[in-house]
Amino acid sequence: MREAAAAASPSAPTPALSATHRVPMPTPARPPAPERTCTMHPDLPARRHPIALTGATLLVLALAACASLPPPTAQVAEAQAAVSHAEGAGAGAAAPVPLASARQKLAGAQAALAARDSARALDLAQEALIDAQLAEALTRVAQARQATQVQTDASRALREELARPKP
Repeated sequence: MREAAAAASPSAPTPALSATHRVPMPTPARPPAPERTCTMHPDLPARRHPIALTGATLLVLALAACASLPPPTAQVAEAQAAVSHAEGAGAGAAAPVPLASARQKLAGAQAALAARDSARALDLAQEALIDAQLAEALTRVAQARQATQVQTDASRALREELARPKP
């Protein structure tokens, strides 16, 4: 029946070509994608490049980890000076525990330095420096407390003297 209507009036719109009907369009054929290759080495596939980069990175990190540190003689000398300064400030009496710890760590740092263990020597020297600074700070606190107590006692004595009745 549709064919008869289409043959009867060629200019009349046919229901097959209405607005709701879509005519399928052929899609153009895409050429196959070329195989990706590495730009530096065109004969290598691109997927191998990240593996090579990862391997090279790990090699560099391993070599950097194995590289020896320079001996920390300056840090050991600085720790020695800090321990001496704390001893001179009176830390032996006011803060014996941190001072003993600083001395012990300094001796360990010197032994590690002699054994060419730079990483351990550096760690121990830094710890000895911190312990010596702590001992010196605790000594200053103890000295300040003592000075405060002396001033408090002197003030109390003056108040008592002023409070006495005069003859």
